[in-house]
Amino acid sequence: MYPKNYWRFWNTLGCFGYFAGLLIFFWGFLLNRSEFRDVSVFSMMGMNRSHSHVGRVIIILADALSYTFVRPQPGLLGDPSTFQMPFVTRLLAASLVDKSRMQLMHFIADPPSTTLQRLKALTTGSMPTFVDAGANFGGSRLMEDNLIKQWYQDGRRVLFVGDDTWISLFPTEFNESHPYPSFDVRDLDTVDRAVSEYVLSQLADNVPPWDVLIGHMLGVDHCGHTYGPNHPTMARKLQELDDLIRHIVERMRPSDLLVVAGDHGMTTAGNHGGDSLLELDAALLVYPDRGRPNSSHSTVDKDLQVAQIDLVPTLACLTGIPIPYSNLGVLVPELISSDEMFRSCLVENMIQMIRYTIRYHHEIGEFALPVELATFIQSFRGQNFTKMIDVTTQLPSKEMLSQLHALQNAYRAHWTRFDLVRMWLGACLMLTSLLYRFSSEPFISTLLLGQLGGTILAVLSAPLSWLQLPLIVLCPALILFQIVRTFWPRTAQSGWTPYHPLCIVISLSLVYWSNSFLVNELGVTHFLIQTLLLCQLMGHVKNMTRKDQKTKFAFGLYILIPTIILSLFIRFSLMLEMCREESYPNSTCRPVTDPWIVKPLGKLSHAEAYSLASWRVLFSVGCLAGAMITVRVWLKHSGLLTIWNWTRLVIELLVPIGLFTLTVCWILDVAPVALQQRFQTIILPTLFFHRIRVTCARVLLLFIAFVAVVLMHYPLLTEWTVSDSLNSSRKFGRARGDMAPQDKGKPVYTGWFVLTLVELPLLVYLLFLNEIHVISLLLVPLAIVFYTGAGFPFELLPSSDTSSAVCRYLRLASDWHVAVFLCLLDNLSFYTTGHQPTLADIPWDAAFTIYVGDHTTHVLPAVMVLTHLFSGSLLVAASVPLCLTAPLVMSHWFPADPKRHFCLAEYMFSTSEKNASEFTNALDRLCSRLFFAKSILTLSSVLGVGILRRHLMVWKIFAPRLIFSTVSLLVTGLALFFVRWITVLTVHRSAVNYSSTWLTRINKNDFSKLVSRMGRV
Repeated sequence: MYPKNYWRFWNTLGCFGYFAGLLIFFWGFLLNRSEFRDVSVFSMMGMNRSHSHVGRVIIILADALSYTFVRPQPGLLGDPSTFQMPFVTRLLAASLVDKSRMQLMHFIADPPSTTLQRLKALTTGSMPTFVDAGANFGGSRLMEDNLIKQWYQDGRRVLFVGDDTWISLFPTEFNESHPYPSFDVRDLDTVDRAVSEYVLSQLADNVPPWDVLIGHMLGVDHCGHTYGPNHPTMARKLQELDDLIRHIVERMRPSDLLVVAGDHGMTTAGNHGGDSLLELDAALLVYPDRGRPNSSHSTVDKDLQVAQIDLVPTLACLTGIPIPYSNLGVLVPELISSDEMFRSCLVENMIQMIRYTIRYHHEIGEFALPVELATFIQSFRGQNFTKMIDVTTQLPSKEMLSQLHALQNAYRAHWTRFDLVRMWLGACLMLTSLLYRFSSEPFISTLLLGQLGGTILAVLSAPLSWLQLPLIVLCPALILFQIVRTFWPRTAQSGWTPYHPLCIVISLSLVYWSNSFLVNELGVTHFLIQTLLLCQLMGHVKNMTRKDQKTKFAFGLYILIPTIILSLFIRFSLMLEMCREESYPNSTCRPVTDPWIVKPLGKLSHAEAYSLASWRVLFSVGCLAGAMITVRVWLKHSGLLTIWNWTRLVIELLVPIGLFTLTVCWILDVAPVALQQRFQTIILPTLFFHRIRVTCARVLLLFIAFVAVVLMHYPLLTEWTVSDSLNSSRKFGRARGDMAPQDKGKPVYTGWFVLTLVELPLLVYLLFLNEIHVISLLLVPLAIVFYTGAGFPFELLPSSDTSSAVCRYLRLASDWHVAVFLCLLDNLSFYTTGHQPTLADIPWDAAFTIYVGDHTTHVLPAVMVLTHLFSGSLLVAASVPLCLTAPLVMSHWFPADPKRHFCLAEYMFSTSEKNASEFTNALDRLCSRLFFAKSILTLSSVLGVGILRRHLMVWKIFAPRLIFSTVSLLVTGLALFFVRWITVLTVHRSAVNYSSTWLTRINKNDFSKLVSRMGRV
């Protein structure tokens, strides 16, 4: 028999091995694009220095300026009448007659559609990788060759104003800069106002000369995040941009060039970050259009599409600087004013990309190219630049363009490299760590330790070889053989083992291997929950004795009816799912424009706010009030909160304060739109309402924190009494004897769990989520109570031996099927709280729920965004202890067999050292099993991404799901650790301490050991 600390060490090692394997897999899967720090110089390419073909260049980057905003299209992003830019519209109409006016193009971004990656692409001409999206809020100095560096080295005077992300990329390249914080999405006007004032001031006649002026506006992007695209505020921001363009055009010199571009688009919900067409389709406006009048190679195309990286060589050509070394963009013919200039720039573009490709093949490795293109590039190996120029100048322009676009597409297909050895080393280590959970024998533990050490040494060694992989794969194979050898005889004898519920989790894990099933993951989860409920019901029928079969009414009342109610609840929750881009047309999900459930109150239109906002708020307040009042009625009916003291006072105050504060917050969300609809004008700025809401949210959080401290300091919501031999009752601590009969059934543990671990977190989550999601959050504790209470097999408990009944009860309450149900409920709650595992649906605006202005750190906004995303998972983790006590509460409400039910009560968890330890062990067991079940899903996602790494949807569906699954596992693990720690050290420890007043049969030394032990677990 091994000591307890021995098993804790190996379990901790198994958990460490799992996350080490996950980290190694990501190390091999999410590789950054290799960068070269070479700088292009005309002399090095054997070319003569060019001269600028334009005067000053004015670049206005309007963040999230979608093509639909400039040229509205019905059915995209909302009502076309909202998107009005009259001056730009007149210039575009005039360009049909006067070919030298303004040109509009589709400005197609490469995913991910995040701002930092778009800025890198727009200055270097390179393509970001998927993992680069994670660095969107942590930019560092850009070391690759880029336009800003080339202008700086050429002596051009470059000015900048706007988003401070530019300063993190180019800290010393600007001659004059005026950066402004960019993370406060609630601030729609500060940056835009500063950009407009500074840009117009620099167009005056009495300012120092400059060559390039860059302004980065954020109002459109922030409006999309805060209100969505189909909102009156968006019309105002577009009108302001239109006015700025008009003022710039009026003050421009004839030789100046104006470029107005969006770095990405946005979805119908106002978000971005993914690779949908709406997110990638930005607008590019060029004034005056220098390409059409004299160039025979250009074409007039109303829907002309250019890649964003194509702007880099085009601007380099127009301004007379070398094309950046790592550029993969292709010259845009429609923006070049003469055939001679276009031909010269095209030759330079060709030589630059061939030179980069040869260097890439030599230092990184070759990748798939069309046969003709590969042969063409191979012919230049070892050639000097003079030979390259001679060959390329003989090629027709059309052929050069075709070759360059083919090379660009080849790089786009190549996009990301994979280190397959690291990927499979990590996956095998994860599999070994999970298999170790089933068989913790010394031989298996030695294998795990050996594989962990071997994998780490293999990863750190360079270069990695495929010969190392069989040695690592051998360990999980041996462990799997040992598990089959151990459990096969047991399965053959009984036909059923405690591990069979995991088959449902494994069935759900197979969803991660199919993009169509993954899109409909909620439907699969719903089906598996219903399957688990049916299996539980059949298990009850199987375990019923003949005596039990006579009490059919009690069986129906206690088991069948709650199961049917729970099934209806789960079925109803499907209506709360938010659709994603790939959702089927006949799906039950709600579109992102749905005003009833999906759209936040602040994003409702005038008509929607007028007709629906009040109903949504009243319904949500009614549901929350009904739940909180019901809890207090039940607590008092159960004998808790019967004496007035400070604990009861703060608990009673939580109802009016919580309801009132949340109602005020929800009203403030919709107030700006409602007041503007009422008075047809903006009465108060939106930021004013946001500041009041933040203040109310902080007040509620402070009060919740105070209530939590009180409940942790005084966790027992009652005062137990004891009875002496003379049948007199006195308060605890003054006499020794047996507990009074009326106190034995008090749900002391459950009352504390409901108030501290369910109600308080629920109020916090409602500050972040839509108010209508109170239904989704209330479903979590209700489902747990119905499933564990109605589904508990009391018929398997002994009816005579109370001590063994407690141990048996706790083992059944922490069985595998409970952990599997919690895992499925965790997955269900993610979708029913209005989330989807896509980058575009990350709720960035949650970072400003309790904050005004720009954040000085990324920790607090990250915590708030994660709270919004995984509120359902956090609530499931917090409700885990409720699974151990809910069956007792339900059995006292609907007793099907009083002899078996009333011999157990919550006070028994603290009446002996054995019972107290069993309760702690049951809680540990249930937490670890839930974590294990979620680990299976993450491992399956890892394997699915690894096998389908070349799938068309790997970056759109599979990789985001893996990232969400990993973060969800980490969040759940931390939450389970905290919930277990706070439960054992507060309510359980206090119950053990109070039990000392009436435990007359336990020795004082034994009890002191018990109390000290409670401090160590």
